[in-house]
Amino acid sequence: MRTVSVMTLLREGVPITLLCDLVSTESPDSVAINRAERPARDPIRLEVAEHASTAKNQPKRSSSAAG
Repeated sequence: MRTVSVMTLLREGVPITLLCDLVSTESPDSVAINRAERPARDPIRLEVAEHASTAKNQPKRSSSAAG
């Protein structure tokens, strides 16, 4: 596992609200936080949207083991 200082993450553009979300013991709305923190054409936001769209179109996997 690799650790990075909070200040390094902030300098690299990670929103402080996302860091708070990740360490929170409660479950804040990560999607709403990301929408508020990232610009509409942000590459990471676009990648997440594309992944979500692709995931919706994938068949569900069975969680039972073959036996």
